[in-house]
Amino acid sequence: MPIFCKPSRRRDENLPRLTITDKSPWRLKGGMRKGFASGYFQYIRRHERGHSRPPDLPRSPSLNTSLNLAPPRPSIEEPVLENIADALRRDGYIVLHAPLPPSLLGGMLRHFRSIDDDHFKRAGIGREDEHQLDRSIRSDRIFWLDRDNPYVSAYLNWMETLRLGLNRHLILGLFDYECHYAYYQRGTCYKKHLDAFHGSTNRVLSTVLYLTPNWQPRDGGELAIYPSVLHGDPDAEEPLLRVTPRFGQMVIFLSEEFPHEVLPVQRARYSVTGWFRVNSSLGGTVDPAS
Repeated sequence: MPIFCKPSRRRDENLPRLTITDKSPWRLKGGMRKGFASGYFQYIRRHERGHSRPPDLPRSPSLNTSLNLAPPRPSIEEPVLENIADALRRDGYIVLHAPLPPSLLGGMLRHFRSIDDDHFKRAGIGREDEHQLDRSIRSDRIFWLDRDNPYVSAYLNWMETLRLGLNRHLILGLFDYECHYAYYQRGTCYKKHLDAFHGSTNRVLSTVLYLTPNWQPRDGGELAIYPSVLHGDPDAEEPLLRVTPRFGQMVIFLSEEFPHEVLPVQRARYSVTGWFRVNSSLGGTVDPAS
């Protein structure tokens, strides 16, 4: 059966999402060749710039079935765990360039884009009684994640393996992991802040996984991480490093130590932001995720 492709409405800026039908006006042309994902990402960027017609995409006889396969079950090899633990012990942060398989990342991105805009909430700053909305400081929209989606569940399983490994290597007492999708429209940002204040929170490690396809330097949205407030200059104006939001890249850092900010975004930016937490409750009551 021939394979066809057409754009469908997406929650962000009306950009297209790849769907497979039998009645599309645009056929996938060409034989088996590499670069399907790259071609699709170019299609997205062309549409963002005002080009409505998709380019020719390579034919893949396995495309119909690959979208319906069960998500992969990625594991973390012991040398990788040791490398992460050593970097956190030594530097307090680490950037992982491609820790997860592309099929899992693609499944999460499809899920991200499939969520109706009404389900995303404006992100605030502060917690509990101090929680407030201030778009001059933070202007992203978020969607908290659970295990309803199989790809998200596979990601949470991977993070659970990481939690157990870090507890074994660093004795951190990490209790659980909470995370959400973070969507930044063009022109949004998140100014310099700490994810946790020393001794007053249960967030220990912050993580960011990037799902923005085909990111380019002109797209902005880098994560600027500043020197440790405990062991460096708390008033430093120059960042310690800038993490590019490339598709599949992940950064992990100590929540209480490193101020950071999301620089102004020039193109839709997708990420998964999360925290490993300790149980700060008393009297045997489990501290709920928030």
